[in-house]
Amino acid sequence: MVKLKRDSKKNGDLNPTENKYIELKAQSEEYLAGWQRCKADFENYKKRQEEWADNFRKYAHEDLITQFIPLIDNLILALSHIPETEENKNWRIGIDQIVKQGENILLNNQVEIIEVKEGDEFNPEEQECLNGDEEKSEPSSPNQKNKFTVSKVLKRGYRMGGKIIQPALVVLG
Repeated sequence: MVKLKRDSKKNGDLNPTENKYIELKAQSEEYLAGWQRCKADFENYKKRQEEWADNFRKYAHEDLITQFIPLIDNLILALSHIPETEENKNWRIGIDQIVKQGENILLNNQVEIIEVKEGDEFNPEEQECLNGDEEKSEPSSPNQKNKFTVSKVLKRGYRMGGKIIQPALVVLG
């Protein structure tokens, strides 16, 4: 509580009106401080809720996207197995269009394709190694200790909002 200073009078010397004034003034300051804390708490709550809502909007469809990605990957795999003949040309063009349409759906949902090419350096944060020859592979110089290169890309990787939702599947050479 806040106490008002009086030159010649102590709290016991004040009349009842002045005592009541001091009590009410201290009580109102206490209520004001409580209200200000509550207001600050509410502003923080609103910020947390906005952040939660943003994250919810960003990742709500992640499950659906992760179910959709294998479809695109399998179509790309199917394209690699179609023989290059004139009679298969229209078939290839059709599947290419379906893959492009799927990629556009991913891009519209803020999903990035992690591009990995043969000869790139292996990045364990974005790539997963399958059946590589790590033991046999030796770095070409002392500065390249424990650095491996990608010899084959089996599946593309995908990132959504900075989060890896599927690492690229590669073979090291």
